[in-house]
Amino acid sequence: MRARVSLAVLSILIVTVLTVAGVTHLLTRNLVNEDVYLKNYRKPFFEESMVYHKMDYALRSSEANDVIVLGDSSGLMDVDSLQLGKATGLRVYNLSTMGWLHADGHLDILKNYLAHHPKPKLIVYTVLPKEVQADNSGSEPFKDRFIWAYGIDLKKEHGFKRWPLEFRLREEFRTLAGMVIGGRKRYFKSELVPGLTHDQFGEILAKRRGFYSLTAKKLAPYEVDVLRVSDTSAIRLRRLALYAQENRILLLIRLGPIPRQKSSKDQREFSGWFDRFQGEFKSTVLVDKPLILEYDLNRFSDASHLNPAGTARFTAAIADRVSRLKLKRGP
Repeated sequence: MRARVSLAVLSILIVTVLTVAGVTHLLTRNLVNEDVYLKNYRKPFFEESMVYHKMDYALRSSEANDVIVLGDSSGLMDVDSLQLGKATGLRVYNLSTMGWLHADGHLDILKNYLAHHPKPKLIVYTVLPKEVQADNSGSEPFKDRFIWAYGIDLKKEHGFKRWPLEFRLREEFRTLAGMVIGGRKRYFKSELVPGLTHDQFGEILAKRRGFYSLTAKKLAPYEVDVLRVSDTSAIRLRRLALYAQENRILLLIRLGPIPRQKSSKDQREFSGWFDRFQGEFKSTVLVDKPLILEYDLNRFSDASHLNPAGTARFTAAIADRVSRLKLKRGP
């Protein structure tokens, strides 16, 4: 008798679990896909929101641009699209994101962009020197989610196909909970940082042509380690250059500024690599010199990013280099 009761209870429990899982799947199936980047059960992080808005422009706009700024947070926060466009007479948009995407992630952003927009005449690729020295930045989960949602070559390379069943079930239950408590509408109106929501961030990026200035005031000067391009970074940069070459787009490499160093560093190996890189892709790649720009600390907002005065100076330097290319504005 007890065995029959236990079996009946177990059967009811199994049916209940399967029913709940089935209903959850039906309610969330359009919200829980590998290509859905932002979650509805928590507010996005600042970096997630920024990547989302950049990819939204790449995928949903068809606007023509003469110059695309691409790269890490140095490109995002230190290259003013409006100033660069005004100084050169060219139409500029800034698609720079974060260093943890690396050059191969930046390349997939460019590929998504070119699938919906006319080709630009020039790509200004701006990253901090430290980003080409390290193989990884310790933000693999963030990059993995980017690959799931937006990856092209990276998705093939990493073999990302479908989510494992247990991961999908977890995401479906979390998404259902998110629907109950208000979902994306709630989180898109919550603050990413004080005074800035996800929607407001998107409006700022659109108004500033993808540029976003940092307002931090804490300075933390650092010394740059031995300057060399890591093997993995070299492979990633060559892929970016090859793609630009195949599409006949000029690629201008402009490393972001660093705080003035207390002691001089031997740059011969570092500069030599970029000289060889430019020679390898001599019809496509231009490496702006001096390779390492050292600015006084009063030009920085934090250890890696410039304040408005520093941004104006750095953008003016890029504008001068771009102007010498004598590119003509597109229709």
